Amino acid sequence: HYAFVAYYYGGTLRLARCALRGNTTLVDGACEHRTADRASHDVGRYCAATSTQLGGGGNSSAAVAVYVDNAHYALRMARCAAPSCDAPPSLFTVDAHIGSAHGCPEHPHCPYGVFPAVARAPFVAHKGGDVLATSYFATHSATEGCLKLALVAFDDGADAPPYVSKHTLACGKSGYGRDSDFAPAATYADDGRVYVSFLDYQQDGGRFMRLRVALTTWTARTAADGDDD
Repeated sequence: HYAFVAYYYGGTLRLARCALRGNTTLVDGACEHRTADRASHDVGRYCAATSTQLGGGGNSSAAVAVYVDNAHYALRMARCAAPSCDAPPSLFTVDAHIGSAHGCPEHPHCPYGVFPAVARAPFVAHKGGDVLATSYFATHSATEGCLKLALVAFDDGADAPPYVSKHTLACGKSGYGRDSDFAPAATYADDGRVYVSFLDYQQDGGRFMRLRVALTTWTARTAADGDDD
């Protein structure tokens, strides 16, 4: 059994695989570090990790990380094909800024996909395999920011490209939608409600930073319903 940590190092995404004793206790000095993605000169920032169920009807799980490719203004995902993550993970683009960084002239890059959260999505049905949800901040221009949620549905066979549907939940000024997290309501099985918390950061010296919550409903939703962007 292993625990996994995703982190940014030297312009790359790295994964640390650490052995567990009794499924809960880290074994001192038993962490292996490997490069998971070096697709550009600056990939792996703002990473978050979770686990996903593997296909085939079993109950084994594998590590998944979401992270930002700054060079390509994209939110990406790395998914291991086995619980041990011995082989290099499969890499996918979840969402990307369309156009060039000139849409965000005050930044050296367009901060698209930053501050993500990721977890399994029990509120979405997908008969082919597991579904993950990731919430993230999308900067479309120097004056507009949006809170987005993407659903990533895996069919049996970890190497197959996932089905990705992207959904814009709310938009505001340039810092609107940062630092998000989400959780299904206790009653989601009945009413499909999911709460998404986020920061409304208006970049005005800190006078108008607010914590906001978006309430979304996914009743009878399936992962194949498509984008609403």
